Amino acid sequence: MEMLRKLELFCPKLVMSTINRPGVKDLPAEFFPCLVDTLESQWRNIASAGFSSDQAIDAFWLEVEAFQDAGENQCFKELGVIRLLTLPISNAHVERAFSQVTLLKDDTRNRMGLRLLSSLMDVRSGLSRNGLTSATFKPPRQLLGRFDSSMY
Repeated sequence: MEMLRKLELFCPKLVMSTINRPGVKDLPAEFFPCLVDTLESQWRNIASAGFSSDQAIDAFWLEVEAFQDAGENQCFKELGVIRLLTLPISNAHVERAFSQVTLLKDDTRNRMGLRLLSSLMDVRSGLSRNGLTSATFKPPRQLLGRFDSSMY
């Protein structure tokens, strides 16, 4: 939660401020794999690059990330604040998976093993990803010749 609170330090008005500007030591260091000197240099240079602090936070950091010097070098590449702003802070996908497990493994199927459960989850998620259900799925033509109705 502390790291999420530190995300407000990347607000364009704070970053471009000459008075309340946060220092490098205030930033969540876990997200910056570069050397502290590099980070400090780039953080200091943002204020002098002439970016507008009146834009939305995502537009601001996209502009900062795309900024290039005369040699077409990305000057603020190591900051990578866009990665911080796009971190998934929801666990909805995990909750959906648990819901699918609950639907698959009910009281009548309580002895289902992990291997079968995992396979059923894979099939379900694959169908869902492709906008299909078990009723609407049509196997590829190559597979149709392998199965003969007389086998059943």
